[in-house]
Amino acid sequence: MNYKLFKRDLFEESVEFNVKSDIIIMDLPYNNLVNYKGNYSKTNLEKRIVSLAHRNTIIAVIRNKAQKITIGSNLYKLEKIKTGKRVIEILKNAVGNNA
Repeated sequence: MNYKLFKRDLFEESVEFNVKSDIIIMDLPYNNLVNYKGNYSKTNLEKRIVSLAHRNTIIAVIRNKAQKITIGSNLYKLEKIKTGKRVIEILKNAVGNNA
C-alpha cells in the first residue's frame, strides 16, 4: 500500500492542493495556542474540504465544544464523538468522483 502524508493550513487561501485525499484530519485551532496564517471563522470550510477530496473521502474534524461547524449538502455526518473538552466529527464527502 502506498501512502503520503501532508501537513497544510487549510484555512490559508493561498495554499493549493494538487492531490485528492482519501482521509483528511483537521484539528481546528483554539485558545490561541497555535498560529495559523488563515482564519477558519472566515473560511468556507466545506468548500475547502471538497476542493481536496474525492467522493467518499473520510474527514475527521476535531474541535472544542464551543466551536461549531456547518455541514451543507456536500458532506454528511457519520459519527460524533465527545471526549473531554473536544468533539470529533467524522464526515464523508458526497460529491466528486473517485479518481
